[in-house]
Amino acid sequence: MLGGFGGLLGGVAYGYGVQVIRNLNQGLCFWDALSFNIDAGQVALYAAVGTLLGTGLGAGTASIHPLLAHLGTATTIATTLSADGDPTNEVRTGAYTVYQVVQNGVTKYVGIPNDFVRRAGEHLRTRSWVIEPIQGLEHFSRADARAVEQVLIEKYGLANLYNQINSISPNNPIYHDAISRGVDVSFFL
Repeated sequence: MLGGFGGLLGGVAYGYGVQVIRNLNQGLCFWDALSFNIDAGQVALYAAVGTLLGTGLGAGTASIHPLLAHLGTATTIATTLSADGDPTNEVRTGAYTVYQVVQNGVTKYVGIPNDFVRRAGEHLRTRSWVIEPIQGLEHFSRADARAVEQVLIEKYGLANLYNQINSISPNNPIYHDAISRGVDVSFFL
């Protein structure tokens, strides 16, 4: 019983901790990192996995649970339990929304605020732009939002947009991985 409780606590700490560290790596201050982009589903998943592993159910004993006999790690369990085999796209709980400015039926600008209402007001006051969130591209992490923004910049062409720079430079070492991720998480492209 204590092993299961210890596993539960360890799973919660891991599931929550990796998300906080990711937030810090994305430039959020410590206090914001504790609450932004935290996926409760991921924490619960790791809590369940920790509990199973703590009670010995994940130790490879096929007689207790045949599924756990060949899984072995939390990552494999998470991948197996996700709908499409990719646990990174199951729930979007970030603060960023991908938006666009459309003029005369043509997309002229794309952006990614972490506060859509504030950004809409700024654009309206300074440029008389009405921005539209792109349906299905809300609640992203900053990294995913930047990746999708860059995919859209590539799609429409930087020279055709009011955007002055790329979201992710083609010279950035993460560029190719980010483009791939941006395509993966933006189902409409």
